[in-house]
Amino acid sequence: MKPFYKLLAIFGISWAVLIHPFLFFRDVRDEHYRIVSSMAAVSQDLFVKAHATNGVYVVPEDLGAAYAARTQQLLASEDQRSVIFPAVTWISSAFILVLSVCILRRCKKDETPAA
Repeated sequence: MKPFYKLLAIFGISWAVLIHPFLFFRDVRDEHYRIVSSMAAVSQDLFVKAHATNGVYVVPEDLGAAYAARTQQLLASEDQRSVIFPAVTWISSAFILVLSVCILRRCKKDETPAA
């Protein structure tokens, strides 16, 4: 049973160390970039000289609603991404790391012969 616990502890340490780079690279490929680029495209359509009247932009209602919806979607995803995910991953990684080290110490303590 000790080899199983050692393997579990090593897997836990690996998880605690590798989860953060994995989430970073996943975030890079995420939909976040597409949302920002679509907002940039919508803003290019919204804020053109054709829509400016006396220094004030007058935009069609459908384009304004699309821009507002994209902005709300971006804010919601950014809030979740910047607050919740890092806190959860760091706390869980620390917990897993501590448990894994305790398991390895316990296995090592049990292996030492009694004198």
